[in-house]
Amino acid sequence: MKRYLFFITAIFFISLSFFSCTRTKVKQVDLSQIEEIRADNKWGVITSPYATYFEKPDDENETSMHGRKGDIIKILGKQIQIDGKNRIVWYKFENGWIQENDIAICTNHLQAKITAEKIMKE
Repeated sequence: MKRYLFFITAIFFISLSFFSCTRTKVKQVDLSQIEEIRADNKWGVITSPYATYFEKPDDENETSMHGRKGDIIKILGKQIQIDGKNRIVWYKFENGWIQENDIAICTNHLQAKITAEKIMKE
């Protein structure tokens, strides 16, 4: 009986070691969206039909261009202006400055894409 138990145990461990060493397929991991979820950059989505880019953070400054509703733009800077009781936040983009009431702020590019899709459906 002990020999039989020893034989069964030996076959079990030999087969276990054989099957654990067989080659398995390596699954590929899709890393294409990692760049879109990086949190080191903030993104803005234009929420108004047309937003004005100003050359400097001031309403009375020259217009550099216009953006359209749903445009996704990378935020490069931020400036807060306090005029009496009013507080105006300006965001710097590649094309100029836009006031905070014309954009939605997102923490990553993927969130900005989702926000833009929702805004365009409204």
